[in-house]
Amino acid sequence: MGCPYYKKEMFFSRRSVLTQEYMGLDEQGNDNVVFPLDEPSTEGNTGPNNIQHRYLTEDVPIGCKIYHDLGQQYHVPTPIIDAMITLAGAMHNENFFTESRYDLAYLGIANLSKAELLDYLNEGKLTAKQAN
Repeated sequence: MGCPYYKKEMFFSRRSVLTQEYMGLDEQGNDNVVFPLDEPSTEGNTGPNNIQHRYLTEDVPIGCKIYHDLGQQYHVPTPIIDAMITLAGAMHNENFFTESRYDLAYLGIANLSKAELLDYLNEGKLTAKQAN
């Protein structure tokens, strides 16, 4: 199966790069649905239209928070993600760094070394000792 391939121009559309997973590719291997960022669009699914949008209420305190925690655990700076978490939290008057219940312990990977995490991700191997 392998890792999916995305052409560079697919990252410059108002749609997610995952559009190709849902809408397929044309005969030349391009997205079937493209809404270029530098052109006006009437497409309804172009992003949040208020602060209650799931990008801010789910993706930031869950997804971005996990990326932040991974960065902390493995000493990788995440300044852009941290800024997103700070801004979304400010919009919601919450501290998503401390108030989100989703963290590496929740996922059962808090105590893994880098090698153990890679083994788990690539091979699905996780011992009971590692999960604790």
